[in-house]
Amino acid sequence: MREGLIEAIEAGVEAAELHAKQAEIVRYVREPFQNNRMSEATFEALPARLGDQGIVDLMALLGYDAFVGATLNAFEIEPSS
Repeated sequence: MREGLIEAIEAGVEAAELHAKQAEIVRYVREPFQNNRMSEATFEALPARLGDQGIVDLMALLGYDAFVGATLNAFEIEPSS
């Protein structure tokens, strides 16, 4: 992972500005949260690279992240510095 990639993604860099493999994952992660669904093109981009188990693991991670985020927001818990 190149230096500053996480910060760039956090800052909202467009997926098109990233390396193709990184952009696929960024789109895969962003679309369900931004659009409440994933485009067919985005969905079909990763299985060949990650495999079925990798896709399931990635989606489970996204769901868990959403769960934790919603819980922290509900109780107004701020991240520690």
